[in-house]
Amino acid sequence: MKKCLLPVLITCMQTAICKDRMMMIMILLVNYRPDEFIECEDPVDHVGNATASQELGYGCLKFGGQAYSDVEHTSVQCHALDGIECASPRTFLRENKPCIKYTGHYFITTLLYSFFLGCF
Repeated sequence: MKKCLLPVLITCMQTAICKDRMMMIMILLVNYRPDEFIECEDPVDHVGNATASQELGYGCLKFGGQAYSDVEHTSVQCHALDGIECASPRTFLRENKPCIKYTGHYFITTLLYSFFLGCF
C-alpha cells in the first residue's frame, strides 16, 4: 500500500467539532489522490528486448495495436509533485498504463489529412 499523503482543505460548517468555521487540513493516502497531484514518466521502451523487460520488471516490448486487447499494459514511474507531503518515498510505480506513443499530432488534424488526401 502506498503511503504518500496529500493535504486536502476541508471547510468546516457549524458542527460540534468546528464551531468557528475554521479550515481543517486532512491527509489522504496516495491511492485516493487526483491525477493532478502526481507526474508520471512515459512507459520504458525496451525495443523488443524481453531480458531487459524482465530485469527491470516493467516496460513495453512493443507499442500500439489495432484493438484494445492488442495493446500491452505496464507500470510506469510516478512521483508526487512538490508541496505534497509524503510519509514514504515520493516515487512509486503506477500500474496498468497502456503502451502507446503519442506523436504530438492532433486527432482532428489527422482526420482532415485522411479525408482530403483520400479524395485525391
